[in-house]
Amino acid sequence: MWWRLLKRLLPRKWSVYRATAYLFAAELFVLWAFSPDLLRPINPFGRTCADLHRDARDAIARRAADDQLAAMARARPTFLPPWDEHGQPRRLRVLFLADGAGAAPFEFQYAAALRHPHVAAEWWRWGAPGYDRQRTLRENLVRRYGGVHFDVIYHAAAGASRVLAELKAIADAGEAVVAIHTAGACAGGRCQRLMADSGAHVVLMSHMVDMPRFRNETAGRVIVHAPHAADPSVFYAAGSLAYRQGALLLVAPGRGGTYPLRERWARLIADGRLPGASIYEIGDDGRADGEDELGAQAARRRRIARYAEALQGAKVVLLDSSTAGYAFPELAEAVMAGCLVISDLPHERPDLFSEAVVTVGPDTPDDDLVHLVDYWLSLDHNQDRAARVRLAQSPVLAELTWDRTIDRLIDGVNAYTAGDFGMRFSGPVLFSTSADPRHAPTSE
Repeated sequence: MWWRLLKRLLPRKWSVYRATAYLFAAELFVLWAFSPDLLRPINPFGRTCADLHRDARDAIARRAADDQLAAMARARPTFLPPWDEHGQPRRLRVLFLADGAGAAPFEFQYAAALRHPHVAAEWWRWGAPGYDRQRTLRENLVRRYGGVHFDVIYHAAAGASRVLAELKAIADAGEAVVAIHTAGACAGGRCQRLMADSGAHVVLMSHMVDMPRFRNETAGRVIVHAPHAADPSVFYAAGSLAYRQGALLLVAPGRGGTYPLRERWARLIADGRLPGASIYEIGDDGRADGEDELGAQAARRRRIARYAEALQGAKVVLLDSSTAGYAFPELAEAVMAGCLVISDLPHERPDLFSEAVVTVGPDTPDDDLVHLVDYWLSLDHNQDRAARVRLAQSPVLAELTWDRTIDRLIDGVNAYTAGDFGMRFSGPVLFSTSADPRHAPTSE
């Protein structure tokens, strides 16, 4: 019957046998694509249509993330460009001065500066090939550029180093605006020493709850809140948000302080009360013994890629803002990657995280913590969880990217050059529980 119908539909030059051969080939393709186990010998790639569709979705998600970055990198109305000798506006020349191999956040900031339409960024490392350690930073700049050359010298300051004293000499001479990023919690007098040793004109601080301690440090200086950020081209929601697996308790190394909620999450997991949860050790940015800069950078990128992939497969992330109420970087990374967060609400920018965080506290009973995790991991609430995460991603993507960090750096430089010294807060913050610095983590 079917071949008579084909004979009527097909042109005369087509034979029924040829049409049958084409149909048979189409059936083979369907079997090959959707049931590779039946035709394994003639499926040399081991790829199904489902694999191809997943790869296509991931590519679309990455393209969307790139579009998001391009949109965020457009001209900022608050930016006042410097002028050249002909009275024409030009891009702000910024030297990213790394100490040692540099850390991943500073590298991400440099990549964002390269995208910025009003910044001409360059990366240099103290002690890099061509850097004469017997000479000062200024002397090395003169040898390489013929002068200090840059409008801003920007440094991620982790601790005491020779670089800080050399930056201070340039700052005191007024040859460039010196900016530092304190990169972590400011406890134990660390940030005061960084400011004094570097003579920084502009200071970017990671945590707003730390800033009131420095109200007496703003004479001739601008202190800007630059919250922990993430790169949406790395941390993005791959595939469907609804169909993922399990929960992750994120643990970052090298942090002092008190984390009562994290300790309770770990105990519940160890006791088997959260069977769908596991602990993920993020790792650090340190350099192994004998490892060169390129090796350390490659290791960091591999670590970040594994971490992002783990987030992209998790439904829920379990966190703790510590007794200081800090908004740690894992919060922005988890939300961008499409995870719902169960944690206490950080005291910094609670407006950004109210949708992203299912709020609990150190005093929440164990049974309630277990119930919440089970509730949001259950299949019945997949769609509700996915909808809540999508709603939460918009404010986080608008405020917590490295592109916004560069914007804040530029705004701080503009304020300094205009003589508008003081503090720049990025939004709402609660200071009540962070008055005692003994409760703050010592480092990040």
